[in-house]
This record gives sequence, structure tokens and C-alpha cells, in this order.
Amino acid sequence: MDKLQLRAILLLTRSRISGNIMGATFSFIVFMFILPFARSEFKCLATADWSMLIGAGVISAIAMMSMTSYLAASDHKSVGLLIILMIVAQAVITAAYQMVMDRGISTTRLIGFICAGTAIVLLNNK
Repeated sequence: MDKLQLRAILLLTRSRISGNIMGATFSFIVFMFILPFARSEFKCLATADWSMLIGAGVISAIAMMSMTSYLAASDHKSVGLLIILMIVAQAVITAAYQMVMDRGISTTRLIGFICAGTAIVLLNNK
């Protein structure tokens, strides 16, 4: 996650809309912005692996719905914590993917998973 994505999340929290309509509106605006730049690449859709595209889209939609409902339910003070938890979750998922690709887990990665899990538990305690 980069600075622009963090700014987008912070702007979303101040948009005065919530939940799934926040995600739908955000996704539509992103789609409309990217569409002119993607026009020259439409021909690659003929050879695309649609099962992968659909799977990625469904997973992304679930993540967007979860994120926007969490944002809608949280106050402005807890948005920072939500972002930290999201970054930790992204790091753990990426590390788990790499572990599967490497077909094993190193001691360093195991300790990292334990630390990430500890961070999530500690950050969720009030």
C-alpha cells in the first residue's frame, strides 16, 4: 500500500457516504478514470484467463465491501488502527503466498507470522 492509497482511504472516510455504496462509488470512479488509459489494451482480453480475472474480481469485491463497512462503522480516531491492521494483513498474505511458492517456511518467516499475529491481537485490544 502506498501513500496515495492511504490518502484515498482517508478521503473515503470523509465522503459522508458509507458501506457498500462507498465501495461502489469508489470503484466506479476508479473504473471511469482508468478506462481511457486501458483502451489500447482491450485486445488482450481475447486471450485472458477469465477464471483468474473473475476470481481476482470477486476477492477484491469482498475485500472492498469489508473495508468500506469497517470504515463506515469506525470513528475518525480508529481509522489509523484499521489501516495498520490492513497493512499487517497484506504483509502476512504476501508472506504466506511466498511460503507456498517456496514450498516451505523458514524460521525467520515463522517468527514473522507470530509477530504479525501478536500485533493484530495487541492492536485490537482496547
